Amino acid sequence: MNSIVNRALIFQGGGSLGAYEAGAYKAIKEELSQYSKTKGTENEPMFHIVSGTSIGAINAAILVSYVKENKTWEGSDERLIEFWEYLSTQSSVERIPYLTEYWNSLHRLDSRIASGESARRYLSTKEFILKGVPHVFVPKMPLLDIKFLDPLNIWYIYDIKPLKKNTILNCTLTKRKAHVRTSIIQSIKLRIVQKKHNRVFLD
Repeated sequence: MNSIVNRALIFQGGGSLGAYEAGAYKAIKEELSQYSKTKGTENEPMFHIVSGTSIGAINAAILVSYVKENKTWEGSDERLIEFWEYLSTQSSVERIPYLTEYWNSLHRLDSRIASGESARRYLSTKEFILKGVPHVFVPKMPLLDIKFLDPLNIWYIYDIKPLKKNTILNCTLTKRKAHVRTSIIQSIKLRIVQKKHNRVFLD
């Protein structure tokens, strides 16, 4: 049966934006499912093209693998959200009682001091840089500056094998039917992010 409408679903890159995309996809899918029922086109493919770049390629691979395996789009949004819930990690600073309230009180005294939410994000990021994020990346030995002997000029290196492993587990149907290709895995490598003297990159 020829589809009346052809749709393409393209996920952008951006690391943690992939979690936002999962929520956005769930809302879009629910809306399209309802629309298809009213139009009597629920037997047609919801999307004819699903693609993405970087973390978006992972989201796309998970959806395509689910639809190929189950022959339906129903439940695909739950599969994607489950993947991101599994990757999600709470930092230790977020478990400190009244942390944001403390910083908010300081912020009210002096607006130059960070708000509670800004402090939470900053401290969590610092922790993840030093310790890594379970199921996503683990730190390797930092590279010190041996040219200028600058202690602030440090290259922080991370291994994304945990993310690769979890992506393959969520996208592989059988040993003969793997919908994640090496090109997709390679495309999720995060490039160098430079801020002041510190550099962070994953390989």
